[in-house]
Amino acid sequence: MSKGFKRFYKHAEASDAEGGYNVLLDGKPMMTPDGAKLTLPTRAAAAQIADEWNAQGEQIKANDLPLTRLANLAQDRMGAAREATADWLTQYAQTDVLCHRAEHPQNLTQRQAEQWDAALEWANQELGVSLSTVCGIQTANHPPESLERVRDLALELDDLRLTGLAHAAGMMTSAVLAFALIRNRYSAEEAYALATLEEKFQQEQWGVDEAAAKRDAEILSELKTLQDFMNSL
Repeated sequence: MSKGFKRFYKHAEASDAEGGYNVLLDGKPMMTPDGAKLTLPTRAAAAQIADEWNAQGEQIKANDLPLTRLANLAQDRMGAAREATADWLTQYAQTDVLCHRAEHPQNLTQRQAEQWDAALEWANQELGVSLSTVCGIQTANHPPESLERVRDLALELDDLRLTGLAHAAGMMTSAVLAFALIRNRYSAEEAYALATLEEKFQQEQWGVDEAAAKRDAEILSELKTLQDFMNSL
């Protein structure tokens, strides 16, 4: 779908519906891939998805509809995938980027300690999740109760928020930063800067690769959109 498909509607808008809010395309409710009316819990969330569709040009591109994809996935799939998703998030906590530190050089290790330790302390204080740190490719030995706490926190979320949390964790390779993002501990810019701290350090030494810079810009844009959407729920 890289070339997209032809736009088939003139206007998208949010609308009241039974049990929530729908997104209308020229007055007709948007449907999920499984054939159900896409239903959002708040008008603000439905309006953000409508905005995605109103922003499309003559060709509709799936990559420009991240919130629509997220909402479809949450409604059609997450109900049956909650346990597996919580397990997956626990694995991200086990290998969380914040826990795996460089062995050298000193200015990098110091930067990691200063910035990543603060995020882990927040997780300890606010989430009840205490994670260990290791150097290099060693396996971190986290307290089992902390990993179980990550799983429990994930399962406390509704399907839409759980889908958003999992998506954020995947983009940042960090369960801690994903929780921090959806709880507004960090802005999208701050969270992604922490997730890519080592890469940014290397870029300072060797320069910025154009392809990597483009990828970073795309991920950051999606994280901003995701955080705004989570705040609208």
